[in-house]
Amino acid sequence: HTRLQGDWSSDVCSSDLKPIHLAEVTTQASGFSEDNPIWRMLASASADRITRTTVQTDAEGRYRLPGLAYASYQLRIEHPEFCRALLRDQNVASDGELPVPTVVLKRGARIQGRTLVDGVPRGQVAVVLAPPGPPADALGKMPEDSGLAPVEAVSNNDGFFTLPRRVPPGVYEMRARILATRNAEEDVFVQMQQMQRSAVQVAVPAGRDLVEQDVLLKNN
Repeated sequence: HTRLQGDWSSDVCSSDLKPIHLAEVTTQASGFSEDNPIWRMLASASADRITRTTVQTDAEGRYRLPGLAYASYQLRIEHPEFCRALLRDQNVASDGELPVPTVVLKRGARIQGRTLVDGVPRGQVAVVLAPPGPPADALGKMPEDSGLAPVEAVSNNDGFFTLPRRVPPGVYEMRARILATRNAEEDVFVQMQQMQRSAVQVAVPAGRDLVEQDVLLKNN
């Protein structure tokens, strides 16, 4: 075992270089995607080769990750008031302490809105925000790249939704599907159509704290 260490000179900070207190830093296998169902299945079926741990930053934004097994890691950094960040390709291959680069978290924006079916608010609708492009499947899962991984929420009984994570500035697509209620095979086809037809562009300007965007669907 060795140590991958934030080494008190590395930390987590905001865009204006202020330290972020109580950010969570979690070790993951290199390339892991918790938003990808295939990755989750493989992770649950295989033995861990990494050391899984979560620590929090101190008042100065600093953290330490001691006693990690030899492996290739990525670090997930989260705080409710900032966008999630991933620090990829951190290799532990020898004994000793390894400095980790400073991570700067973007403030980003909260995104909320309503899901409307034929103009009427409708609950139990899954909303997916992702980089522009066609969905990979009926569930709206898309391959991850260096940008945002898909973020999903389900509208409440009044049709209101709030995405669970802040989103960095950029241009995205939002799509929606009514949750399955009928024959599974029929639902997949219908939901694919809903995801295609409901696509709407969402712009997140820099410095904006809240973006509101409704999603419109039609009964098939």
